[in-house]
Parts: sequence; structure tokens; C-alpha cells
Amino acid sequence: MEQFDDIYLIKEIQGGNRGAFAALVSRHSEYFFAIAYRFTNNRETAEDILQIAFLKLWEKPYKFDCDGAAGFKTWFARCVVNLCLDDRRARRPITNIDDLEIADNRAGAFDTLEKHRTVLALGNAIKKLSASQQTAINLGIINEMKYSEVANIMKKSEGAVKVLINRAKEQLKITMERQGYGME
Repeated sequence: MEQFDDIYLIKEIQGGNRGAFAALVSRHSEYFFAIAYRFTNNRETAEDILQIAFLKLWEKPYKFDCDGAAGFKTWFARCVVNLCLDDRRARRPITNIDDLEIADNRAGAFDTLEKHRTVLALGNAIKKLSASQQTAINLGIINEMKYSEVANIMKKSEGAVKVLINRAKEQLKITMERQGYGME
């Protein structure tokens, strides 16, 4: 089944072919897990979201229009992002930068801690952006998707995506500088 394209596999899944479903899951799990993880910053939550997304695909494979303009990856990324945003709305961030302590006295431990603090601060700053800006940054910058792909997922024009990303970058720069983290 691995040699078949996504559309063929979806059509097979629509006919109840479990092997086609397994092949599609195997082919795309890492890619979509990375997207979910960027949104959630939590391995278990990202795995749960991915499992829910694939389960929904198995239960209702006809929701994907095999003859539509969007390819499978774009369509399914939209499904995963929507589940991530739903999850984010249901949760509150519980991580506090100041709770990180040095539990290691080895050389370089402090530098490692500072890198973790910076990454955590950036993650928290991203969470403060609007949902549209978060989605655009996560897909376009962190997951390195093309603007056209992000535009398809978000159902916006490429120009609108570029504006969202540029505004988000500017807001992140301001937020990080206020917290004492310089941004290049």
C-alpha cells in the first residue's frame, strides 16, 4: 500500500480498507505529530490529538473530498490544527518560567537552563498571540510550510498569511524584549 498516493488510499479507506488506513497513518504520523506538538508543547496531548484526528478520518472518510482542490496533507493539517486550537481553548497554560531551577551542577547546565527558559518564554509569547497569528507562525515558521500551504489550511489568501506572520513576528519581538530576551 505504501506505493499508492494519498487519494487512492483515501478512496480505499472510504471502502473500509484497514490496510490503506494503516498505510496512510504510517506515512503521515510524524509530519502531523510535529504540527500538533508545536501547538501543544506536550507529547501526550499531541499524540492524543493525532489519534483523535485519524480516528475521525476512519469513522468519516467521506469528509475528505477526493476530487477537491485541497490535497490530503493540507486538508488533514487543517483538521489537526482545529483540534489543537480546540484543545488550547479548553486548557490554561500551567508552566511558569520562574519554576525552572538548576538541578544540575555540571558545566553548561546554566546555559542549558537559559536556553530552556528562552524557548519556554517564546512558547508563552506565541500563546499570547491571536489564534490566527499562532496558527500562521506555527505552520509557516516553525513547521516551515509554504505560504500557499498555510493559506489553504487557514482558508486565507497568501497575502493575509504574510501579514499575519509579519505582525506576529513583530509582536513576539516586542514581547520577548520586554521580558529581557533579545530577538534577532
